[in-house]
Amino acid sequence: TTELHVIRPLGGIDPHYVYRFLQQESVRRDAAANFTGSAGQLRAPMSFIADLELPLPPLAEQRRIVGKLELLLGKVSSSQQRLSRVPGLLKRFRQSVLAAACSGKLTADWREENDCVEPASDLIARLGSERRERHRELCVAAKNDKRGKPQEFDNIEPSVRTDLDTFDLPSDWSWVDLRFVMTVDEPFCYGVVQPGVNEPNGNLLVRAGDLQNGTVNLSELRRIPADIDAEYERSRLKGGELLVTVVGAGIGTVAIAPTSCAGFNIARAVAKVPIRDVSAEYVFQWFNTSKALSWMVGDAREVARPTLNLEQLRTILVPLPPLSEQQEIARRVEKLFAFADQIEARLRQAQAHIDRLTQSLLAKAFRGELVPTEHALAEREHRDYEPASALLERIRKESKIGSLPVTRRPRRRS
Repeated sequence: TTELHVIRPLGGIDPHYVYRFLQQESVRRDAAANFTGSAGQLRAPMSFIADLELPLPPLAEQRRIVGKLELLLGKVSSSQQRLSRVPGLLKRFRQSVLAAACSGKLTADWREENDCVEPASDLIARLGSERRERHRELCVAAKNDKRGKPQEFDNIEPSVRTDLDTFDLPSDWSWVDLRFVMTVDEPFCYGVVQPGVNEPNGNLLVRAGDLQNGTVNLSELRRIPADIDAEYERSRLKGGELLVTVVGAGIGTVAIAPTSCAGFNIARAVAKVPIRDVSAEYVFQWFNTSKALSWMVGDAREVARPTLNLEQLRTILVPLPPLSEQQEIARRVEKLFAFADQIEARLRQAQAHIDRLTQSLLAKAFRGELVPTEHALAEREHRDYEPASALLERIRKESKIGSLPVTRRPRRRS
């Protein structure tokens, strides 16, 4: 194949020594700078390989360098393997925290100290009454302004489920549909179906790919023309809404729209869930549990792409605690996740250090600083040795090739 160059070291040159030399980042960087061919078929030419200058010590020293590198890089590899397990452990830790939070286990001690709070059943009744009154007000206002009747909010009457065995919920918690925790004042909808061209002066659009790490990544938002944005006025954000990916491979990815997104619009693949009367942070945390995600993915329909329609989303169940407990849960989860974030930051630092260590060891080895030189050992042991110059001359004679270029390395005592 033309994708590989075969290097056969001559006698007196350890192939493992050459292999480790080629692993150096400096060699790979120089190779990339000399690539030939077209995109997708780039390769280092054989002339580049042939012209590489290899620092060549005596054979015994080559073998000591290889042995030392194998020992040290083996330890580096073991460290990398141990570090590679940490992200999985942190992911399981976060899921355990969320499962405990949304089943009441995380705040069991809090409930013992706060037994006079309004239970979720009373919260549901109170919010239901307030929502019915608010809906009537919206209907009257629409009639007076000669506007169309506001959206029918079938979530005014909550569909409370008390026969679920998914979790053993505390007695003052209740299961409700997502539609119940949404405010009646703002549309529950998805966004722009055809965003058109990326308009430099248009309104910013939040797409599914912009939902990252529980918030909106503002760095790569696109803009939509003003006329298209005006057509989708109902899907504009105010900040604080729950955003859910409902189309594509990322179904179930959620974020809370920051206030800095006020006025932005959303794409078709994103659903806007307006939440005001309960803790949006708590609902967000519930949607990040493996159980909620499995429900959303399981309900998705496969058309051209997996799609979760609004009716399916609005009936996703939420284990609802008393309002004050929702807020306490959100606070505790945030604190525990901040602890996990700190570990992740330290992990990234450790991984970067390990990556640098590999290249540092290779560079040190080929500067002649990793093991005692053959010259120093021979002097210490009062014996003769074959210097690299003699090795090169022997290789030349045995292989019947012309003179080999030599750049002498200064002797180092160690």
